[in-house]
Amino acid sequence: KEVKRLQTEAQEQEGALRELSTQEQSLKRQLHSASARAAELEARQRLKREAADREMDRWRQAAVDADKENVQLSGELERMEEERRHLEKRLLEVHSQESQDVAKWEEER
Repeated sequence: KEVKRLQTEAQEQEGALRELSTQEQSLKRQLHSASARAAELEARQRLKREAADREMDRWRQAAVDADKENVQLSGELERMEEERRHLEKRLLEVHSQESQDVAKWEEER
């Protein structure tokens, strides 16, 4: 009777052990699946970050280029303004000389 009880107990423990082993395998598969999904998500995030970094670099370069162009245009505008002032001064000189020439011509007449 004791042997029978021990055999039954041993069989129950073996069954429990098999069930635990099955659960362990299932948990290992779930862990592997979760790890694979996590790795895939990390890879996607890294690719998105890299794409965002490249886009940010393009925008930064565009801003640098725009700044350079603004500096160049400001210099050109300054040169044109200086030329305008010079031409206005020259025009006033020509008008003054013309007035003097007309006055001189009228005196001589």
